[in-house]
Amino acid sequence: MKRVSSCVFMALFLLAVPALSQIDPDPDGVGIYADIDGLVNSVSLEVGEPLEVYLLLTRPSAEEPGLKGWQCGIEVPDNVSIWGWSIPGTFMNAGSPPSFAVGRGSDPTPLDSDVILLMTFILVPLNNSEAVFSINDGGWITPYPGLPLYATDPGSIFQYAMHPYPDGAGEKSFVVNGSVPNDPHTWGEVKALYNE
Repeated sequence: MKRVSSCVFMALFLLAVPALSQIDPDPDGVGIYADIDGLVNSVSLEVGEPLEVYLLLTRPSAEEPGLKGWQCGIEVPDNVSIWGWSIPGTFMNAGSPPSFAVGRGSDPTPLDSDVILLMTFILVPLNNSEAVFSINDGGWITPYPGLPLYATDPGSIFQYAMHPYPDGAGEKSFVVNGSVPNDPHTWGEVKALYNE
């Protein structure tokens, strides 16, 4: 009886908690998020409060062998300081931040998830004004002007265009002390997931 009660309680609990889902529903998305799952792209922070954020490739359409490289640029607002850029694994950047042309010399990153971490960085607001980040092609020559790209074949050009979420290249992708269109979740909701 105790086991049945526990199962019923768990089912009711799961129904009562609103389901959080990844924001970008389209293939080959790229965005800056405050969480590794691609749920939150706007936050409120105090001046001087650091926050780790993530550049994520979402819902990659490419097949194996996996991610071998990517390139993009991040437009950093003047009222934010960046405390370092971190590219995971054995990827190396041929560009100079905030412009990135990243390649991998060893095994590719598997594309077996809806969310692939490209990079982490820490931002710190310098004032309380809205700070808008956007994503573009980084100034690299590409077959898809304006769009960032990723590749699965190290011997070829970057063959997959990434589409900055929500409104495209050069538009709002992540906002501090403001809002991004189509952001259905709050930072408080996401923090609550990890504090339980």
